[in-house]
Amino acid sequence: FVMALAGEIDVVPVAVKGSRQVLPKKSFTIRPGTIELHFGKPLKAKDFADKGPDEFANTARQRVVEMLQ
Repeated sequence: FVMALAGEIDVVPVAVKGSRQVLPKKSFTIRPGTIELHFGKPLKAKDFADKGPDEFANTARQRVVEMLQ
């Protein structure tokens, strides 16, 4: 997020659902299943220029958590 702010690059939050069922932790065996990708609205870097990278990252994380519910 430091680099996104420095380069004035917007960030798109992305949530991944179902990957743990398809590829469980500590396993190399891929199982049948469905993985869903959810793309949020872009977060404008210029909106966080005065708030800093931590606030930018926290907002992105919050958006991902909302998409996972």
